[in-house]
Amino acid sequence: MLSIQRRRSLLEQMEERRLKLRDHRLQHRERSEAAHRRNQALLQVTFITWISLWCVLISDMCLFQSRYWASVEESVPAWEHFLLEKGPHRLTDAHSYRGNTGDPTVIKQYELKAKN
Repeated sequence: MLSIQRRRSLLEQMEERRLKLRDHRLQHRERSEAAHRRNQALLQVTFITWISLWCVLISDMCLFQSRYWASVEESVPAWEHFLLEKGPHRLTDAHSYRGNTGDPTVIKQYELKAKN
């Protein structure tokens, strides 16, 4: 059987162990809550940054789209004759036709098509 002193020392050890575990749990909870607050702040900053970048991207995309269509509208008169298949582009001639391989028959065929 255990002596009274031995029991008392075991009870004191158990009590110390319980207090250490309680303190450890409290510290862990405090660290966990601090990490949660830090992560929430980081998420908020990340979200705000993402939103601002998205807005910049959308505005840039709209600007580029507007510029693209403006350039298309400006170049339509130059390409209209070609697009209606009435002849080569006015800035090119049959010899600079992209499909030309140097074969005179290809040039002749293109010229005939352009006249029709």
